[in-house]
Amino acid sequence: MGKGVSLKCTKCNYKKEHHLGVGMIIHAMLLKDYIDLNLPMHNKTKEKIKRLYYKKENLIIEPIIKLYKCKECNKIYNKYYFEIYNNPEYEYSNEGLEPIFKTEFKCWRCNLELKEINLEKLNKAVCPKCGNYSFNKDALFLWD
Repeated sequence: MGKGVSLKCTKCNYKKEHHLGVGMIIHAMLLKDYIDLNLPMHNKTKEKIKRLYYKKENLIIEPIIKLYKCKECNKIYNKYYFEIYNNPEYEYSNEGLEPIFKTEFKCWRCNLELKEINLEKLNKAVCPKCGNYSFNKDALFLWD
């Protein structure tokens, strides 16, 4: 079950929900099965993943939805983060294995690397509508 956060601007009342974690569709699985689901991802990431898939069998993808923030412009992003493991035993546990691929993200405005933010430590951020530094946690929820 995933967690979620609703953010609301105290200036303009703009509200946005962000779903985080894993759920029924978003969970560790064979890379082939994940590619068939056609979930949203950047085209460059999709191409890298497909190249890995054609090179090796038994790859497990472990996706999770995370919250990121640009340290320059403070824009909040909700992103599908992936780690891919070479798992010859077809086990869905990647404990003790090093990932052979991890996704990285950049801010589309600043072109700087995004940093993952901890939901519990999220305070104020920049509102995407009005630009004020007044985007706060409004509510937390669970999803699946």
